[in-house]
Amino acid sequence: MLGQETIKTIKATAPVLAEHGLAITTHFYTLLLEQHPELWHVFNHANQKRGIQQQALADSLYAAAVHIEQLEVIVPVVKKIAHKHRSIGVQAEHYPIVGDYLLKTMKDVLKEDATDSILTAWEEAYGVIAKLFIETEANLYAEAGWKDDQPLVVTKKVQESSDITSIYLQRADGKELPPFTSGQYISVKRNVQGYDQIRQYSLTSVPTENEYRISVKAEQGGLLSNLLQSELRVGETILASAPAGTFTYSKSSNSPLLFISGGSGITPFVSMIKTLELERPERAVYLVHATRNSETHAFKQEIDTIVKNNEKIESTTIYRSPLATDRFDYQGEIHVDMLQPVLLKAKEASIYISGSRTFVQEVYALLTTYGVNSDQIQFESFEPALALS
Repeated sequence: MLGQETIKTIKATAPVLAEHGLAITTHFYTLLLEQHPELWHVFNHANQKRGIQQQALADSLYAAAVHIEQLEVIVPVVKKIAHKHRSIGVQAEHYPIVGDYLLKTMKDVLKEDATDSILTAWEEAYGVIAKLFIETEANLYAEAGWKDDQPLVVTKKVQESSDITSIYLQRADGKELPPFTSGQYISVKRNVQGYDQIRQYSLTSVPTENEYRISVKAEQGGLLSNLLQSELRVGETILASAPAGTFTYSKSSNSPLLFISGGSGITPFVSMIKTLELERPERAVYLVHATRNSETHAFKQEIDTIVKNNEKIESTTIYRSPLATDRFDYQGEIHVDMLQPVLLKAKEASIYISGSRTFVQEVYALLTTYGVNSDQIQFESFEPALALS
């Protein structure tokens, strides 16, 4: 798909992107959003402010440069990002705009180092990668349960912990909801302070129910999460996408499943465990959940009931700062010694990690240092595109 000279040129820029990638992407978003302020309706304002989106794009550019002659290596990441793009409404016509500004910012930041041959090579490479995204997303749009965002009615709200609230949703027109696979999410949209704010929340219900349950953590300074928790009322409607996401387990495999979650990272696993209890009660499942203490431990009673009724499902609790009355298995920051007993029982397990970027990185490092094959591990960070290998 790309000529050898183009591949050679792109690979040669990898060290430059490792050094200057963040400067390029920071300048890129500044220019793009100044010239196309309508895109503020798509981008996450908090991630822009914290620099998370800029770092994610820088990581993606570097990965593309390293793997440019084997783009199949980045296909799983492309699929993950494409699912999110579909859920927030990214369209094919956005890609030429992004490509133009990306090349402009490379030239602005790298100056004389951005030679004509480098810019031409990246223009060609971007075209190939953009085509991959566009085609993948076109298929996802065709497969989606509905077109565009649809209004869902809030039927119930339940406080799950000190910082997580579950919101139950049904279609405003009374029709059936599109099916989903446990581990997926929906994007919800609300206009806040003059801009559409779009966020993804894991579905914590069972796919067979004609009701979605999303579970929202109130983030410090989070425009939408705090609105959903404190202001959204039962009976109101909110716009939502059809389900999306690739963080799902194999239904055809009989291998044990090990779920490791930090804080709100437990949310995709709730749906997985509830679904496995109904559909595959004989499959071994191990949940290791780390959180501050019982006040922040969402779904504890729900999971404890499942564990009590199914001997094939086990749960391990790690509290960083337990209260005097708390009951738990380990105290402190998650460590390999806490995981070792489960890893010994769950040999050959498919391992899933969910939580913040830092939590996922730390657990991934613990597992691979312990000797777990990276092919056994999948992860979901509640921040933009995280690559660990």
